[in-house]
Amino acid sequence: IISGIYASEEVIGVNINIDITKATPIYAEDYFRTNLTVYMYREVQPFVWDKLFRENRIGIFLFSLRDYVTLYSQNIADVRYHLSDLGNLASEIKKRGGRVVLNFQGVPRWLSSDPNNESIIPNIGKVWHSVPPRDYELWRMFVYEVVKYFKDLGLKNSMCYMIGSEPDNYWVGEDNEFHSYYKYGVLGARQADSGAKVGGIAPSSVMASKYRDNR
Repeated sequence: IISGIYASEEVIGVNINIDITKATPIYAEDYFRTNLTVYMYREVQPFVWDKLFRENRIGIFLFSLRDYVTLYSQNIADVRYHLSDLGNLASEIKKRGGRVVLNFQGVPRWLSSDPNNESIIPNIGKVWHSVPPRDYELWRMFVYEVVKYFKDLGLKNSMCYMIGSEPDNYWVGEDNEFHSYYKYGVLGARQADSGAKVGGIAPSSVMASKYRDNR
């Protein structure tokens, strides 16, 4: 019934068969919900959000902090300001029974170890955003401020945090630097909320060579 997980090079297949003739106590409407990955969320018109919330059972929504928080932030003091509209969306999603995953990817310019590097990574952005932070303690504080913001909104049980998704797509640095980026991100998240659900490191493809063997 379901066939998936195919790579562009050597073909790898997984087949899953479901016997729909057997009764189950599980009600489908309790589990089948609309899940979305949302980029450039400020560009989505209010009537689109209204229609989406009105006509769907809301599940898990993944938002990238890169678009309007990481790239727009000027210092540690203004992080919460850039989170306000995302906080409103997360509150609405929680009210409708959904959850939010926030994706930390890259660093703000003020925290970049190469802030003037305007070289372009195709389909990703500028190098200054994709290098290690100049100060891992400041990076920890950045993540702390984000997680604390959503905890203060009463959303801690509705939030998950993804730190460093798909580094093979964008990371311009050494493996050990990326591991420190992840480590200090987790420390900041857990300092803000000891029960925070945090994960992240995953390659963009099952065939990606970089980071495949990291534990």
